[in-house]
Amino acid sequence: MLRSWIEQQNILISLMMADFKSKYVYAVFVLRLLLLLALVGAISLFIFIGIPSLTRKHSGIKALGLVAFGLLLFSYLIFILGKSTLTQRYSLVITGKQPMLKDNILGRQIPLDENFKGFSLSSYGDRRAIYDFKTLIFYFSDGRMIELPQFLYTNFKDIQPALASHAVKFLGEEPYRWKNLISRRYHFK
Repeated sequence: MLRSWIEQQNILISLMMADFKSKYVYAVFVLRLLLLLALVGAISLFIFIGIPSLTRKHSGIKALGLVAFGLLLFSYLIFILGKSTLTQRYSLVITGKQPMLKDNILGRQIPLDENFKGFSLSSYGDRRAIYDFKTLIFYFSDGRMIELPQFLYTNFKDIQPALASHAVKFLGEEPYRWKNLISRRYHFK
């Protein structure tokens, strides 16, 4: 009887320490790259075809305003999409007892060690909205934050339990609050 209890405990311990890898959706990354290329093409067309056409049809301040609006809009979209494509590229990998974040583009790994403060859970929407995407935010002592948004992982619901089973520090939940048009406020910074 004692032997079977010990075997059960060993099985539980091995399950808790089992390797884990979050499943990154590379199709979203490729789609983002294609959308970036399309936006760069669209701004090129706007610069070489749209601006001359606008300046011929409209004069003075109206043409300048339309050109400025078009350039700002395209630049903003390219910046936001480019920033999210370059920053949201990590996967969680747990091998043995060591959890780490793996860069899916460059292949480097960031261990969740003494430089790591903890992680939090945040939502992009609210329950009344059409969407309610969650994101895990990893905080580091040097001020870095790495986000793992729900829509980029097919096994997102398994990430937090995997972190908990390896005693990775959970800082709590935080609301999604805008700081300005290009960034958000982080609660545990």
